[in-house]
Amino acid sequence: FGDANWHSRLEQKTTQSQAAKHSIGKIDFLPAPPHRRRGLNRVAPSQRHARSIFEGRQSNDGTGWGTLVHAWFSLIEWLDDGAPTDAELRDAAMRLQDQLPARLFADMDRNIADFRAIIARPAIRRQLSRSTYADRQPARVERERTFLVRQGDELLAGSIDRLVWFSDGAEILDFKTDAVADPLALEKAVEFHRVQLESYRDAVALMTQMPESKIAMRLVFTQPGVIVPL
Repeated sequence: FGDANWHSRLEQKTTQSQAAKHSIGKIDFLPAPPHRRRGLNRVAPSQRHARSIFEGRQSNDGTGWGTLVHAWFSLIEWLDDGAPTDAELRDAAMRLQDQLPARLFADMDRNIADFRAIIARPAIRRQLSRSTYADRQPARVERERTFLVRQGDELLAGSIDRLVWFSDGAEILDFKTDAVADPLALEKAVEFHRVQLESYRDAVALMTQMPESKIAMRLVFTQPGVIVPL
């Protein structure tokens, strides 16, 4: 009158059917194409050369002094309109309190006096004066101009100290607090920083589609008060 174990054969068939249904054969993946990346490598122009060994003041607060000087230069649009007040310089320094060595705040009067001596140096004062461009009036000036542009397989990211725009071109100024005591040291410092300035020029050209020949580059050495066009 039938098979009392009929359900055993049904369960066996069901199990075999499910195993066949869920069985997955070997999958061969194609090899990854050469140079494939999940993201672009982000590079700062300053990483394209080692940290400067010429940092000014010849003391342990060298890097902090450079940071402070850059912050103070960013307050200047044109010296024709006046230099920053002592209060403005102190406020800018306080905003960097977490980034600067404590020793820099021990004699802020001296720091301010040193900075005023820097911007009083003839070449630097001329470079920061609108009247210097009398034959080619700037359209605008940007300070601490940040950028992020793609260059080949890299993302070029950084900040340009001072970028002067004209109707037909641009001028990049980069402030350096290097301690250059003689012409040979200056020459070495110029070559040391050249790659960084060229990266800035590349970034401006990529941002604007402007020919590189229309983008001037100048290194501003604050200690000797010397400006070197590249």
